[in-house]
Amino acid sequence: MNTEAVLLAGYSSLIAILGLLGNTAIILATCSYKSFHLDSITLQFVRHLAITDICYIVLRVLPNICSHLGGGWVLGEVVCEVTGTLYLPAISTNMLLLLVTSLHRYYRCVDPVGTRARLNRTRADILILVTWCLPLCYTLLSELFKKAILYNPNIGLCDYTYSSNLTLLKEVVKLFQLILPGLGIILVNLLLWAAARRFSRRMNVATRQANLTVMLISSSFVLCWSPTFIEEIWRVVWTRGLPTWFDTGHVYVFFLSVILNPLTYCLTNKAFATFMRNTILRLVGARVRLGNRSPARSRRLSVDYVPSPSQLSERDGEGDDKIIIVKPAQPGCDISRSNVDTANR
Repeated sequence: MNTEAVLLAGYSSLIAILGLLGNTAIILATCSYKSFHLDSITLQFVRHLAITDICYIVLRVLPNICSHLGGGWVLGEVVCEVTGTLYLPAISTNMLLLLVTSLHRYYRCVDPVGTRARLNRTRADILILVTWCLPLCYTLLSELFKKAILYNPNIGLCDYTYSSNLTLLKEVVKLFQLILPGLGIILVNLLLWAAARRFSRRMNVATRQANLTVMLISSSFVLCWSPTFIEEIWRVVWTRGLPTWFDTGHVYVFFLSVILNPLTYCLTNKAFATFMRNTILRLVGARVRLGNRSPARSRRLSVDYVPSPSQLSERDGEGDDKIIIVKPAQPGCDISRSNVDTANR
């Protein structure tokens, strides 16, 4: 095993650990812990974005680690066929979900009342189902034309190939699965940025934070996806092959996309950063209580997460946030009625 293989295996292992831990924390946070200042529809999209990232880690990053440590493909022909076939639908689903999320935030800026009325949770679930099924249809079409899956030693992964008489089919599949969704993400986020600036005065803090989060996620994905986009365009326009270092490097740059979403949420949302930090500490055996307060404050009054009015308005009035007033810890501690009414408001 040479030094390059060890370094690449270590890099992929780090990506896999951080990606699995971060995206699992996102799923747990969106399901049980209300740390995201997002509306319920955007939360559904964010949850499925994390699921697609985990699928990509399982289909591409983990097999890449095994290939470098084993000195070649050691997982067998069946795993080679499965990973080489399903990784492209995972990427395409991720891009479609990111496109739909950006579109949703754009319409929340230009027509917030109409968007809430048109897109409810049931319709959002149907839309998410379509984004999962559509890339699988493209993959099924490719399988009907006998696409071959072969091991590529340059990237340490199994990849798809087409026969020479199916070049047009190959380019059409890439166009609909990768190129068009990527260009759509760039265009819609430019529109979202313009709409956020135009209607910034009528937005509350939670809405601005949600728009910023989606734009940062989209920007980081586009940066990681750009080398792959250049590689695909190069192969369509020019017949001359790319340098080996670029053919290998664009795959490892794209690996970064699976850890940038959790990092973005940590930077833009302090509550999620606290939740993720405490989750990591619990995994290594530490016991950390969420929301620790000073003893002096705890003796006076204990209030579990009282959201601001802007956060309450962002929840669409669906009862996602609950205000819980805990009675004084010590008997005889007097709390005036006016203070309780203020907390309830």
